[in-house]
Amino acid sequence: MIEDLGKLKKYLPKGYCTILAKEFGVTEVTASNALMGKHRRFDIIKRAIEMAKETIRMQKELKETISEVEQ
Repeated sequence: MIEDLGKLKKYLPKGYCTILAKEFGVTEVTASNALMGKHRRFDIIKRAIEMAKETIRMQKELKETISEVEQ
């Protein structure tokens, strides 16, 4: 699980710890620790997964749009 959390981080937006901390009313350290597998805050992890999926969708949409424009 810890290895997968590390892979997830590359798809999170800049400042993701701050964003997650504000959403869940915790410190940035708690949000960061949850994503390092040090806390079992699955609510924070679930939200991080949602954020990463949105980033992946946006990257895919951008790539498709650029391909359409370049044709």
